Amino acid sequence: IANLNKEPVGIDTNNDSAVPLQTQQNSSGSALQCAKCFPFWPTQKRLWLHHNAAHREKIQCTLCTETFNYEKRLENHMLAYHKQKDGSFQPLKCSECDKTFDTTLRLKRHKDVHAPKIHNCTTCSQSFRNRFTL
Repeated sequence: IANLNKEPVGIDTNNDSAVPLQTQQNSSGSALQCAKCFPFWPTQKRLWLHHNAAHREKIQCTLCTETFNYEKRLENHMLAYHKQKDGSFQPLKCSECDKTFDTTLRLKRHKDVHAPKIHNCTTCSQSFRNRFTL
């Protein structure tokens, strides 16, 4: 049975998500062919890496649209982008308007809409929140 989080150790033919390690070799016997999409790979490790990238079922974040091949990558994503100061995991909410965002960067960019317009144009006398938009 293939352990998809570690090195491949075999195949379970009843499991469609298993890494297809027992595959047909090319005529010279030097490469392994993927049983799902048929390209050849020089080693079992390369075939295993290909299978995980191309055929493994993705895990979707419940708070945004990001998808991952591994549970650990989802966990790292949740910690980096969705962990609140109180330790909970939820969409980030703007304190001014209650709009929610899936990343801290998007929330920070949004907060600019609530900033005061303190930069004045000397040509037209309009005010702007950011000096780069003058």
